Amino acid sequence: MNKLAPASSYGVLIEPATLKMERLLPGPIERVWAYLTQSDLRSQWMAAGDMPMTIDPTHRLAITWDGSDTGSFELEPRGKYVLLTIIHRRLPDRAAV
Repeated sequence: MNKLAPASSYGVLIEPATLKMERLLPGPIERVWAYLTQSDLRSQWMAAGDMPMTIDPTHRLAITWDGSDTGSFELEPRGKYVLLTIIHRRLPDRAAV
């Protein structure tokens, strides 16, 4: 469960086509990083397969889908937890939000 937002809270629009989500997850940071970067683990919460990525190991990851929208994932240690901040930019329409 997430300590920053209730299960019904998806995120906040910080710009018209940009969604920001923050979640406090069980650590360590290497565990959360593995769920972002390893296809078999990532498939449990988002999608499997190869994805074009920009990486700063264990701290920042950016992914581009279909050349139209991007997701950035930032990790920050918080004691035995990890703050995951996801920013999804250039969402094509309100339904995608």
